[in-house]
Amino acid sequence: MTRAPVRPSWTGREAERWLLSRELFGMRFGLDRMHRLLTALGGPPRFDVVHVVGTNGKSSTTRMTAAILAHHGLHTGSFLSPHLVSFTERIRVGDEDIDEGSFARTVARVAHAV
Repeated sequence: MTRAPVRPSWTGREAERWLLSRELFGMRFGLDRMHRLLTALGGPPRFDVVHVVGTNGKSSTTRMTAAILAHHGLHTGSFLSPHLVSFTERIRVGDEDIDEGSFARTVARVAHAV
């Protein structure tokens, strides 16, 4: 597997294209790759998580739960799928979609770490 080309910055479209290219590699079970990636990225901070699973209504349930938690003064973030228009809809900080620049910078950082 080749590393993503190092560039000063990516556009949202380039970040999306890189993410979609990852699907070509298929499923690889296990946590070894994730542990290596997290180590390369400096390990994310620990935080409490609510994991919403099921067949239907996950996005609605996630948004309602985030609204309740925010009402009680907690900071929230959500990862949803699928999106309707833009990949940035999949990542929410509070009640806002991530902006395209932050999305592109974050994906580029991950791409350079793998």
